[in-house]
Amino acid sequence: MATAVPVVRSVGLLRVGWGVVMLLRPGAVLTAVTGRDSIGQAESFVVQVLGAREVLQGSVTALFPRRSLLRWGVAVDATHAASMAGLAAVKPNRKVPALTSAAIATVELVVGARLARKLS
Repeated sequence: MATAVPVVRSVGLLRVGWGVVMLLRPGAVLTAVTGRDSIGQAESFVVQVLGAREVLQGSVTALFPRRSLLRWGVAVDATHAASMAGLAAVKPNRKVPALTSAAIATVELVVGARLARKLS
């Protein structure tokens, strides 16, 4: 159980890093996901908001590696994944970035759930 703490902290720091990339280079993130060179301000803003969430959630995870906080994070990730799947269903022009975001959130929630089980 104590050996899981460094792994949890590392996962939190990875999320912080990903969030910083999203905050500082939203256009590059969207271009990598969609293949489009032209990215609107609204799209960039949404990526930055999601990046801020990643920084916050990753920071909390790294600083306070507790089962209860990981479970809350899993709930946030599940909500995000579901909302992105819904967006993809109703907005075909947003399908690729929405499903990519849903996939990332799903991986994050699975990792978070597995780590939560390892913490006391």
